[in-house]
Amino acid sequence: MFDGADTSGFQRLTTDSGFFLIAINNVEPYLDGYKVTFSIGNPFSATYKNLKINVTWGKRLLDALAGKEKDPDAFMNWQHNLHQKELSIPDELLPASWNRVKLVLTPAKSDDLGYISLTLNAGAVILRTPDQ
Repeated sequence: MFDGADTSGFQRLTTDSGFFLIAINNVEPYLDGYKVTFSIGNPFSATYKNLKINVTWGKRLLDALAGKEKDPDAFMNWQHNLHQKELSIPDELLPASWNRVKLVLTPAKSDDLGYISLTLNAGAVILRTPDQ
C-alpha cells in the first residue's frame, strides 16, 4: 500500500511467482486523474511476461474515517468508494532490474491518491536453459 504523495523508498510486493520491489517515482495530473510512474524491481534472474496489474486507489483510510469513529459502516463505505482497475503491461520485467511502468488512474482528485494498492500477476516466467 502506498501514499501517492510519498515518492520515497520502496515496498515489497509478494506474488504467486515471487516478490518484487515497488516504488513510486512520479505522480502528475493527467486528464481527469493522474499518471503514476512506478518502478518495479525484479530481484531475480527470471524475466516476467504477460503482466496484469490490479491497482486500487482512493482516500487515505484515516482521512475517510476522521470524525466517523462511531459509524459502524464507515470502513465499508471507505472500501465501497475505492476505485479499481486491471491493466495489462506489454513490457517484460527484465531480470535484476528496475522496470518503469506508467499507470493512468482516472477518475481521481489529489486526495484520492492517499491509498494506492497493487497486485501483480505474471502470465509467464522465463528462465535461461543451460546449454547441453
